[in-house]
Amino acid sequence: MYKDFSNLEKTEKKIKSLEIQGASKIERSVEDAIIKDLTKNKAKNIKDLKKELVKLLGKVWMLRPTEPALRSFVYYLYLMIIQDDSKDSESFAKKVIKFTKRDLQESEKGKKTIAESFVDMFDKEVVVFTHCHSHTVEYCIEKLSDAGLLDYVINTETRPAFQGRITAKNLVEKGIKVKHVVDSGAYQMMDKADVFVSGCDGILSNGSIVNKIGTTQISMIAEKFNVPHYVLTHIDKFDPLSLYESEPNLDKRAPEEVWDYKNKNLEIINNAFDLVPSYLIQQIITDKGNFDPYGVGDYYLKQVNAHKFKEVFDMFSKGC
Repeated sequence: MYKDFSNLEKTEKKIKSLEIQGASKIERSVEDAIIKDLTKNKAKNIKDLKKELVKLLGKVWMLRPTEPALRSFVYYLYLMIIQDDSKDSESFAKKVIKFTKRDLQESEKGKKTIAESFVDMFDKEVVVFTHCHSHTVEYCIEKLSDAGLLDYVINTETRPAFQGRITAKNLVEKGIKVKHVVDSGAYQMMDKADVFVSGCDGILSNGSIVNKIGTTQISMIAEKFNVPHYVLTHIDKFDPLSLYESEPNLDKRAPEEVWDYKNKNLEIINNAFDLVPSYLIQQIITDKGNFDPYGVGDYYLKQVNAHKFKEVFDMFSKGC
């Protein structure tokens, strides 16, 4: 049996331990690991190579319930593997590497498309409010600044892991003015904003999105001040499994992440994600166009066989 997927195995463990976080970072880390492992491929038996890769892809698929973009990549790669007719492991490895690199390139290209659409929405300087950290949102804000259409950014620290500090640090180092506030200061600052932007970890069939805890309350505050909430994300964040689930399975994190104090009378609840209802979202701006919250699913399901997607999910759920 071929066993040399050391980089993918290490990446799987890092995702499981939360050492690697963030939707785009998780997907990229898996893709990079696959490329590294198959670049040094020395397998003699192509069947063993395929079997081991599918086994690890199954583990990666089941790691995080709120990562539809990663599942989308794994789904298409799995379809490629089972349809592949390569005669030897070297040819197969080259095909997988090419497939994976193309996905990385498409993701980067998509980020630029999202930014272009976002910048085109404005014809004067605006103040942008954002929450948590998203590579796509950060890039879009940078491009808005480059176009001379950004006054400054208001961003939250995003407890308990303070991901908002990543956003603030990256932006100020690029010369962008940032007003950094505690999460509970959102209400006091929202009347200064022209737009609230967020990324998302998942888009559901009912038009709602999954994003970092705190996003819903900030979106509600934005609605009160007539500040539109725009979601900046790739189309592959749509989750076909939401067609079959009444409620999404949202991550809960260790209580020690919030506070390491222990007492039998104290329960620390550390929910990692919010479910933001569709009525709070003005528009979802993607690499395939701008949609109302329900439009993303309508578009995505024309490209993907949801029933087949569910079959693959069920297969991986059983450890196959």
